[in-house]
Amino acid sequence: MSRIKGVVVKTTNPAVTDDSDEGYYIGFRWINTSTMTEYEIFDATVGAAVWIVVALGSGFLQQRVYSLPLSEISDSQICIVGEDRTETTGQTGDYATDFAVSNQHVTILVNSITTGGDIVITGTSIDESTGVPSAADTETITVDTTASQLYKTAKKWWEITNIDITTGTIVSINYDVGVLGYDDFGNRTAEILGYRCESRSQSSTADFAIQMVKVQDDGAGKTSLVTIEDYGIDSGGAGNQVIDALRTGLADRSYTPTVANIWLNNTMVVLKAGDFNTFFSGDENIIDGTTDEGFILCIVGAPSGDISEVDYLTIRIDYILQ
Repeated sequence: MSRIKGVVVKTTNPAVTDDSDEGYYIGFRWINTSTMTEYEIFDATVGAAVWIVVALGSGFLQQRVYSLPLSEISDSQICIVGEDRTETTGQTGDYATDFAVSNQHVTILVNSITTGGDIVITGTSIDESTGVPSAADTETITVDTTASQLYKTAKKWWEITNIDITTGTIVSINYDVGVLGYDDFGNRTAEILGYRCESRSQSSTADFAIQMVKVQDDGAGKTSLVTIEDYGIDSGGAGNQVIDALRTGLADRSYTPTVANIWLNNTMVVLKAGDFNTFFSGDENIIDGTTDEGFILCIVGAPSGDISEVDYLTIRIDYILQ
């Protein structure tokens, strides 16, 4: 006869004395809300109970693994996590063309402006917790006179029907509209430590690079896209050059091999970094869960061309929840 599993919620970890005499049995779950760590009892022997961690909380190394088949694909960019795309550019007034947002954020990039004011976005938003849509919903973004400034909606949307510029207040604006999606670790603060990428080639002329971008909150609805990785293999150089498009000086990982090809047909190449916590000095690798930050992970073409001759790749992201 099966037994319904129980759950206890406490602010401490289970001990060896949390055993069958205390009413615990194999399969029972224990959640420590102070660390958001979940345990399951494996052995309920009196005085020698064994609890194992089944879900890690704050302070533990955690990993996310993404795999992507790329056989016969040639493209300039394929995003594995998130999206940053442009819907329209150079708008100077209201924008009344419907467009899909697909449960992501809307961005307004103010290219130039003389006098700031309110921009009202109308469409069908979606509740992030319940998934319930809300038609004819609105959100107001207040823009100032900063040029080349990116703003992001707090809400996520299925679609947008109107973007209205406050007449008589905003003067001489030129702006772009975009869609922005990213992984926010469930709105929890996380420190990205690094990654490991393994990829198999289809030929000795394979090309690709890893790009990781932090979606950073700058306050007052303003957002920055901060590149924290741009590293890859370029067959346009002699013998598949390793190209580091981010780091410079002594930290530059670029390399030109002396062998004919550094990445042979039907072999694996490994790109990795494990020093994000020491290389970055301005919290670029910290995703703040309290301000709706996140990251985007994409595979892009190397400097000499598009993504090409890559069979598949797997990327593991290492991080710690805080």
